[in-house]
Amino acid sequence: MKKVNSNLDALIPIMEEKNKIRKTADCRNPNYVGAAAEFNWLPGYIVKLDAEQRVKGGQYLKKCITDNNLDLIIIPDQYLYIIPESYHPYTELRELSIGKKIEGIQGKDQTINVHQTKQFIKLIIETGIADLKWRNLVHCEDGKIALIDTESFWGSYYGLHSLLDNIRDKEIRFLVENEINQLWNKTNRP
Repeated sequence: MKKVNSNLDALIPIMEEKNKIRKTADCRNPNYVGAAAEFNWLPGYIVKLDAEQRVKGGQYLKKCITDNNLDLIIIPDQYLYIIPESYHPYTELRELSIGKKIEGIQGKDQTINVHQTKQFIKLIIETGIADLKWRNLVHCEDGKIALIDTESFWGSYYGLHSLLDNIRDKEIRFLVENEINQLWNKTNRP
């Protein structure tokens, strides 16, 4: 964290701008770059907003992954960075998340196989994680998928629909659609 402390004068204006843009941006727009930034002086890490939610969400997801032996999903290590009080007069930001960068490929054209899908379904049902858009999934060389958005817990129904948007294979789509229907039937019975 020493590198972050010594570069706060450069870091805070960039993250403030990301915060302003995010407040009015359409997050569904594929050109939206998100609330994260990389810095040359902090190689291998990404700085993000919504720090406390991200860090706590990541811990919650990691526990579920461990407890359920979901060996095809990974969550990056994330650390909560509290902005020193001496900067409070200059920024509305009070904390940042410093997360380990996961190397891999992101993109709408990446496929999710049946084994990965089953593990994501379990993670979604157990936790309610919901934002599994393609830009929040990093496909790693070892066949694992990193979930890099760890603060959006809107419920299983939304999570399953978000996952479904990533799946092209008809049989795998049926698997997710079946889970959605089961969840719908459980929650909407008279």
